[in-house]
Amino acid sequence: MTPIAFSLRKWIWLAAVVTACVGIAGCVPIDGGVVDVGESVAKASLEQAQAAVDDDESRSMQPGDAGEYYMGGVAKVELGQYEGAIAEFDEAIRLQPDYADAYINRGVAKNKLGQSQEAIADYDHALQLQPDNADAFINRGLAKYDLGQYEEAIADYDQAIQLEPDSVDGYINSGLAKHELGRYEEAIVDYRQALKLQPGRADALINRGVAKYELGRYLEAIADFDQVAGLLPDDADAYVNRGLAKTGLGQLREAILDYDHALQLQPDHAHAYYNRGLAKFSLGLYEEAIDDFDQVLRLLPDNTDAHFNRGAAYLEYGLYQRAIADFDQVLRLLPDDFEAYMYRGLAKVGRWRYEDAIADYDQAIRLRPDNPYAYFYRGMAKIVLGHFQEAIADMKISLELAEESGDSELVTYLEEMIQEFEQE
Repeated sequence: MTPIAFSLRKWIWLAAVVTACVGIAGCVPIDGGVVDVGESVAKASLEQAQAAVDDDESRSMQPGDAGEYYMGGVAKVELGQYEGAIAEFDEAIRLQPDYADAYINRGVAKNKLGQSQEAIADYDHALQLQPDNADAFINRGLAKYDLGQYEEAIADYDQAIQLEPDSVDGYINSGLAKHELGRYEEAIVDYRQALKLQPGRADALINRGVAKYELGRYLEAIADFDQVAGLLPDDADAYVNRGLAKTGLGQLREAILDYDHALQLQPDHAHAYYNRGLAKFSLGLYEEAIDDFDQVLRLLPDNTDAHFNRGAAYLEYGLYQRAIADFDQVLRLLPDDFEAYMYRGLAKVGRWRYEDAIADYDQAIRLRPDNPYAYFYRGMAKIVLGHFQEAIADMKISLELAEESGDSELVTYLEEMIQEFEQE
């Protein structure tokens, strides 16, 4: 039988890092998930920050100057106490209405709480007070990035770089915004400039590797991820990223070793399990792939891609009822998933449930009436049931659509099949 023209779901995930800076403090890199933007205050240690908060609480309602409240707010941002930080910055601004850094850091705290629009208003105010404040431009850019306003974010990063040509964070964040717009080559230029200014900057290397991956430049991406692994040997994401790049080169066994290492470092890394499962599936190691997708679903029970791929692995392994159960889950969460209907139809055929399979192919045709394979498989099920005229009608529609799409393999197969039926 002609192979089906759809494949596994690739839940491609690459760890990227957005940098940030706050107020008068310098910038520090932060760990990122899937472009997980965050701000960090490069002040004292957490212990010192807690001491500052304790001191702040000890003065209770005693009058203080704006600087005291400001430093209390900075310490609370460092500790993740964003609501409390906003209250401190409010008081600093009440006492000193032209306190630009207080507006910037209040904006940071608001952005951490998901109040990006309100944060932008604070950065706007800071820039009215200090039009040349590069930190305000960078942080406003981060808030706009959070809102998906990538072009506007780039404009803010450009302003920051114009004010501070050596702003590594400006270049890195500009690169990430360009990445979101699909402007990977431009993003790479930004990361290269950041690395020229600060060689060995891990977040710049990570993001450059991700951009190169998107461009299919897998060897170059691996070179960047190699450097990251050297700089951050305990960073599981670095190994997952490198594994994905190796997968892009077809080096599946080498990729699996990277996913293995990532899971040694971070045993509950869902993306490592997922991508290792894909690699094992591609190697025909269906039982091991199923084990990996089991782990993904333990961590993320409603992940439709993991259900779909585990169902495909069960299908290949001949465990049709289990495959049907997984595709049922996909369709529970995504009722209009074309491929889930197609695969579930195949699994039902494996259980000799031909009428039920035809019902699934009917749904697939409803969703994608121009897909030749939906008609092909429905026709095959009808042949088994002895509905030959209906089957030939489906095959002829499939042939017409295959010709339109240029699927020569399917065209050849269908022409031979139709000819055989019409001769009988």
